[in-house]
Amino acid sequence: MIQFGNSNLGCREVGNTRSPNRAHVLVCSIMVAIVAGCSNETVTDLGQGYFMVSHSSSVAHGGWNIQLAFRDTKGKKATVWPSLVIGWNGPVVGSECVLFAGGLPDPHHPTLAKRLFVSIQAGPPVDVTRPLLAKATTTTPPPITDNEDCGYGELKAVSDGVEIRFSTATFNVPTKAIQLSWKEVRHLATVGTNNGTRAGSEGTTYFISP
Repeated sequence: MIQFGNSNLGCREVGNTRSPNRAHVLVCSIMVAIVAGCSNETVTDLGQGYFMVSHSSSVAHGGWNIQLAFRDTKGKKATVWPSLVIGWNGPVVGSECVLFAGGLPDPHHPTLAKRLFVSIQAGPPVDVTRPLLAKATTTTPPPITDNEDCGYGELKAVSDGVEIRFSTATFNVPTKAIQLSWKEVRHLATVGTNNGTRAGSEGTTYFISP
C-alpha cells in the first residue's frame, strides 16, 4: 500500500502502459484486473518519472482511488498526490513538472473537491486553481475559497505547454481556453511555493498559490 508523505510506496508494477489516452487505458486496465482477479494495483507510466497507481479492489470518495507518484533517476519513489481527478483528462506531464486535477476533502460536498495543481518532480505540489481561473475568465474572476470545487474542465498537451479550459457552467461566468508554456507553469509553482500558504491533505503537504 502506498504511504502518503514519504517515499515508501511499495508498489508492485503491473499493467504498465504508454498511450496518448492514458486515462482511458487506466480505466480499462482496472476492469481487466477485476475480471481476472489479479493484483489490486495497476500502474500507468506518464513519462519523465511520473506514474499513476490505481487500487482496483477499493472505491474511494465515489470513484476509483488513483494516485500520482514520481520516481527519480535513482529509483526512489514518492507520492505526489493521493487522489487524482481523471475527468480533467490529465495529468499532463511537461518539462520536469506535471499539471493535474487532484481531489481535496470538502465539508460541503460528499465527494472530493476538484482543484488544479502543479508539481515540480515530487513536489510539494502547488494549488494553482485561483491564478489559472483568473487567466481563464473573460470578466472579473469569481471568488473561490481554498477548498472549493472548481468543477470539471479539460487539460490538454500542446506544443511546449498545456491548454486549460474550465467549464463555464461551474461559476456561471464566461471562460476561455488558455495556453501556458512549461516555463510559465513552473513559474506558477515557484510563486506558489515562495508566496503561498502551506497546507495539508490526507498526509500530503502542498501550497496554495495566492
